[in-house]
Amino acid sequence: YPFEGLKKYGERFATHFKLKRVKGIKQLKNLAIIDTPGMLDSVTEKDRGYDYQQVIGELAQIADLVLMLFDPHKAGTIRESYASLRETLPEKTYEDRLIYVLNRVDECGNVEDLIRVYGTLCWNLSQMTGRKDIPRILLTHSLSPGKNSEKSFLHMLGNQRNELQQAILNAPKHRIDNLASFVEHHARRLSLMLRILLKFYKKRSSFLIRGSLIGLCVSLFFASGVGLYLDLVVATENTAGMMAVIWAILVAILFYGIWGYILYKPALNLLEFNLVHNLEDLVSTKDQLDMDSLKSVTHHLKTYFQDEDRCKTSVKELVEESETLNDLYTKGAQEIRIAIHQLDEFD
Repeated sequence: YPFEGLKKYGERFATHFKLKRVKGIKQLKNLAIIDTPGMLDSVTEKDRGYDYQQVIGELAQIADLVLMLFDPHKAGTIRESYASLRETLPEKTYEDRLIYVLNRVDECGNVEDLIRVYGTLCWNLSQMTGRKDIPRILLTHSLSPGKNSEKSFLHMLGNQRNELQQAILNAPKHRIDNLASFVEHHARRLSLMLRILLKFYKKRSSFLIRGSLIGLCVSLFFASGVGLYLDLVVATENTAGMMAVIWAILVAILFYGIWGYILYKPALNLLEFNLVHNLEDLVSTKDQLDMDSLKSVTHHLKTYFQDEDRCKTSVKELVEESETLNDLYTKGAQEIRIAIHQLDEFD
């Protein structure tokens, strides 16, 4: 099962994560439905005993379809709903895999109540998603005739549960295509990260070389001056030449040490600080896709640079890995999609 990685969220989460098999329903033969805990408003993630948003993110990442269900009593007013729709889901999955559902609309007393609830949900979704256009919201309710016989407004809606059911049943058919999108998406991000790392280490290496050469030249300049001075002052001594050389070497070492630890090292730290806090300036963005990718990897890169024990990867290795990922991004995903098209024709 693809849920092995969820063990890291602790026993409190694991004890609530149960598997239920349903036999005799062919529609569920190739389908797994994950029912997440309801979202809360007053209880913090810490009180749950695990990081709720991280769990939601991992489950959304492996899901081919994500249903966001609301009911008339809490039409998008939950704090965790905002965090999920604003941050977690956009980072872990794609917008076209997300379906919004206003469920149990039969609990509305009349059509005015339904309009009020629907309008509230639309407003809340516009605030949570940051979108000017409101995504489509499916309206579903119970099919029990006795319960809904007195609510005449329901027949005007047309129960959209059949449309929702068909979307769920079609989810497994999109699995391979979603995997191709996953490869393409993350290969692009990893390729961008490597490009930034490559630029970072190239600028750092260039600064190291220039600084070392400047430090060496300054040290030799002062050492030559000291050696010449000593040679002229103690010219009558038999050992004048040897003393001048020894003192010149000592002065050169001293000035190089002063340059390296007092002047050059702080300058290098300042350069690294400026590069890390302006990573977006290291690469050029061609379009909105590149800008979105850059925004998504910047946080991970800053975390990487904050780690003092980070691996000192060589520039040569970065170049090789970057070329490999570029091939994967430009060719690998296309080959997968061609194979999908051939399978569809075969079917």
